[in-house]
Amino acid sequence: MIATSLRILLAWGGTLVLLVLAWTLADGPSALARLKTLDAGWIAVGLAVSVVQVALSAARWQLTAGRLGVPLPFGRAFREYWLSGFVNQALPGGVGGDLLRAWRHRHFAPLGLQTSLEQRDLLAVLRAVAVERAAGYLALLPCAALGAWLWLPGLSGALTAAGLALAFTVFCLVPWLRPRLARVAGLGVLLHDLAQGLFARAVLLQQIILSALIFASYLLVFACAALAVGVTVPPILLITGVPLVLLAMAIPISAGGWGLREVSAAGLWVMAGGTADAGLAASVAYGLTVLLSTLPGAMVLFRGAHLKIRRAEPGA
Repeated sequence: MIATSLRILLAWGGTLVLLVLAWTLADGPSALARLKTLDAGWIAVGLAVSVVQVALSAARWQLTAGRLGVPLPFGRAFREYWLSGFVNQALPGGVGGDLLRAWRHRHFAPLGLQTSLEQRDLLAVLRAVAVERAAGYLALLPCAALGAWLWLPGLSGALTAAGLALAFTVFCLVPWLRPRLARVAGLGVLLHDLAQGLFARAVLLQQIILSALIFASYLLVFACAALAVGVTVPPILLITGVPLVLLAMAIPISAGGWGLREVSAAGLWVMAGGTADAGLAASVAYGLTVLLSTLPGAMVLFRGAHLKIRRAEPGA
């Protein structure tokens, strides 16, 4: 418990340092001036897209979990995914919410069915969450690799692009690698789940379509947030550059991606020929939009606590 609290405090400390760095290097006052003119209409559009994003993500989770033998209904998946997003805003690495939805999924059994041993196995539901999140890289990695090659300077850009392209290639070779690595402790089970839940012929097309739509929704929300502060994102930068910002947010040294997103967006805008304050303002507006979009997820916790209290009341 103490170690967990310390990691969270360090993450928030790192977040603060990164935000100060972004403010200092990217002309914070100019970015703040842009944020003061924020257009609520574009934020509202971004929030509407975020609801669709949660629904698509829940559908992907439902599909994946069903393939791996730990099914759950869409309504449950939708609520739990929203809660997951809310929790991820406060914890580093964007995985705390995923761990929570796996833990809550563990205690869920479809109506009218007994909870099977597999459903009671935390590792089974954790693997379902891991495979569902891995599906998102089907669209993100190739666009990020192209973005690194286009926007990052010299050798660093080439190496980053090559690394991301290699990761994507290895990821797509899972069905071929599975029988060859099946004897490696732990890895064989993960490869089996990836093969069954993501790359199996029966679901691969659905997974690709869902992941592409979810990825597009992230880009659209970012574009709406940028427009809200008067920053227009060229299509080529949106498709190839913004994925680098999204990828940077996954580095587990800040809370909710704050700080990392702002530093990377400010730098990206400069490399793309724009101004750092435009990238900073756009990323802050995006972060605020994401934060607002996850707030309804808190109602899932409130609803659960309310039901427990009601059940505990005499005669309830």
